[in-house]
Amino acid sequence: MMCSKTVRSVPGSLLLAVIVLGLLSGCGRRSEPEFTADPLTQTLLPEAQAAVREQMDQNFGTVQQLQVPLEAPINWGGINGTIEQVSVAEGEEPHWGVTISGAVERLSGEKLRVVSSSDHVPGFPPVLTVQSHSGRDGIVKFEEELPADATEPIRFVAQPVHRLLTGQALYMQHCSACHGVSGAGDGPQSQILNPKPRDFRYGLLKYTSTSIGHKASTDDLRKTLKQGIAGTGMPAFKALANQEIDQIVDYAKYLAIRGEVERAVATDAAIDFSKSAAEGQDRQELAADLEDYADEDLPGIFQDEIARISDQWQQADLESSIVQPALTLPEPLEPSRTDESLTSLANGRRIYLSKAGQCASCHGETGRGDGTQTQQIHKRPDGSPYEKPGLHDAWGHLVKPRDLTYGVFHGGRDPVEIYRRVFAGVKGTPMPAYGMSGLSEPEIWDLVNYLLYLAGDYPDVNESDLESPPASN
Repeated sequence: MMCSKTVRSVPGSLLLAVIVLGLLSGCGRRSEPEFTADPLTQTLLPEAQAAVREQMDQNFGTVQQLQVPLEAPINWGGINGTIEQVSVAEGEEPHWGVTISGAVERLSGEKLRVVSSSDHVPGFPPVLTVQSHSGRDGIVKFEEELPADATEPIRFVAQPVHRLLTGQALYMQHCSACHGVSGAGDGPQSQILNPKPRDFRYGLLKYTSTSIGHKASTDDLRKTLKQGIAGTGMPAFKALANQEIDQIVDYAKYLAIRGEVERAVATDAAIDFSKSAAEGQDRQELAADLEDYADEDLPGIFQDEIARISDQWQQADLESSIVQPALTLPEPLEPSRTDESLTSLANGRRIYLSKAGQCASCHGETGRGDGTQTQQIHKRPDGSPYEKPGLHDAWGHLVKPRDLTYGVFHGGRDPVEIYRRVFAGVKGTPMPAYGMSGLSEPEIWDLVNYLLYLAGDYPDVNESDLESPPASN
């Protein structure tokens, strides 16, 4: 009571002054968001970390100033083109012509970022400021002095990220609380979520329509945003317009490619320049080797990894990468296409319980996610054991096999979606790809029927029907 009386006795203007002074002194201020280094990068020597970070900034920019490699299959909404010397009369100053891909008439005042670092001459400015540009003949003048021996076309980008910036803003508003600024799945909400939000930096998405070894397609990402993931903290963003969904998809791809490239480069650098590898080495000799590596090798490694990973994401959108079964789901009690003495449902149960299928070892004999694998201690990729029994995903998180009787499938319960989970597995998890382990398409469809039965889709089918032969025509 004494405390409440004291507060009431303080004039309102004084309370307001205290609040204002608190705000002016820095209370409530937020630091600028930054991309955090991957844990693998953090295992490197400080000088190696700095070299990787410098290349990351050059190729991908910062949170405040994004940059996109041209190879990345991302619609970042920018302008790109080439500049090259134009033939002039002997004795005249060289002129430069520009060829532009994008809806723009004039480049005057624009900053052009040079991206063809592998084929332009040494000393070429990394950024060019357009002094004047003639849309009629394409002649362009720059504030910077360009070397006269640059005879090959030079690639550039201008206004490179205005569409991606919109995607970034939407991501920060709707996604970063769970997935984090860097896409590492470490946002403030991640601590209370199970399963954990996806870490995009691995380039893995669990529920995809693509085949084994392929990235998620653009449509997979769109679907995840529009429909959410049932049974998880991933909501359905049905109120967002299609254009907004596509912009978030492009920014998520940007974070994924950025993270994958950093992990690949850090893995290479760690061979010689991790803190553990440096133990016992001559520091002066190691510093010289690191300087050579940073100057001569690292830029090329970045370009190679950007090209490789960008190509993987591009391949995911090819029709040939999508799992498209030729057959459709049979009726549960019609004869199996692989064994006419059994119904499709009975054959599906046989496969589920068999050693070849091994579904019950994780999901349990009754489908409740309590198989024997959930009680065993498993090993990490490096061979060391996990502390807790059970299955783990590629991110090191403990994962519980789906309780199929619950009737919720994270990747969707449409039969073709379940078929794809069985055929290609659930990427980044212990769920294997049965399309690689010998199950035929008709067998997978029978198994899908049994999974739907466990999920309650066939309430009129009883246990005795599973033992009965197919009805004769």
